[in-house]
Amino acid sequence: MEDKIQLYVSGQLYEGWKSARVDRSVEAVSGSFALDTGDKWNMNRDPLVIKPGYKCTVKINGTPVITGWVDSSSRSADGTSHSVSIAGRDVTCDLVDCSAVVTAFELHNISLAALAVMLCKPFGIKVQDRAGDNELFATVAIQPGESVWDCLDRQARQRDVSLITDGQGSLILCNLGSRSTVDKLIFGNNLKSASVNLDHTELFSSYTIKAQMPSTGDKSDGWNEAKNIVEGKATDVNVKRYRPLIITCEAQSYDKSAALRADREKRRRIGEAVEITAQVVGWTQSDGSLWPLGGIVTIEAPALGFSSSKFIIAAISNVIDDNGITTTLTLKHPDAFISDEKKKKDKKKKTEENYGQYWGD
Repeated sequence: MEDKIQLYVSGQLYEGWKSARVDRSVEAVSGSFALDTGDKWNMNRDPLVIKPGYKCTVKINGTPVITGWVDSSSRSADGTSHSVSIAGRDVTCDLVDCSAVVTAFELHNISLAALAVMLCKPFGIKVQDRAGDNELFATVAIQPGESVWDCLDRQARQRDVSLITDGQGSLILCNLGSRSTVDKLIFGNNLKSASVNLDHTELFSSYTIKAQMPSTGDKSDGWNEAKNIVEGKATDVNVKRYRPLIITCEAQSYDKSAALRADREKRRRIGEAVEITAQVVGWTQSDGSLWPLGGIVTIEAPALGFSSSKFIIAAISNVIDDNGITTTLTLKHPDAFISDEKKKKDKKKKTEENYGQYWGD
């Protein structure tokens, strides 16, 4: 089957692009696209009618990957030809661009899903909760002028929940790594090229979370007095030199929550410190399906030091250019997204690997 990027605007189909790029990431919430007709337009519909602000859908081989808006269009022409370039993003771009408008800047006893539904409702964006995190936040503070995305992302990180889109206009609350790819990435097979970046810059020997704890309970039955200082600590034994990091928690916390937050901070930074860029020919796996954003893939690249290692697909770029049709996958260590606590709940997931070996003895 021929790989195609299809743009639908006002029910009309546009395809046959000379160059195209569709970018999606588990860390950006809003996918983006850029399409170019090239020097000569030989399609049966004129893309000059596509204007910024139009609702659109982008499909790859018939699968919706972006449902959103045309952000911009540019045109050029001479005596014999003309070209049009069109760019846009998911509907969730408004969550990134726009401020959260709320009746109160401090919310109490609210779940992540309820918070997302409340903040997304004015934009007409539906929320699907696939994470099932029902724990309530005692307090959620929203800063005046803060974007919806900044607020949701801050709270989601505290629960190891990721915010992505389904390509059809909904915001998805999910835990990454719930599915695996059909194919492995193997040098000499489907893996065209790959590179790895190891970055020690944001790693620390110890992480300390400082917060305050509110009072709880009733004085007549189990009263817990407020604490001025709550600390949670975690240590990374792979960082050999003295590099402490102290973080002041954004909201009130408890001893256990502060300890979990310190561990999350350590694991997230370890996960972010190992990043692989892998390029494959075409856009699909051997069964014809697209590479799954947020899925777990095994990479076999001995030249880079990975014999059979599992990574999360953190970003996907589908491209048409002078080099042909390619997919570039950005892979990150699962610790950037999956906590030990969640791994224990699903013993079948074998995502652990000691990446301390890359930092030396």
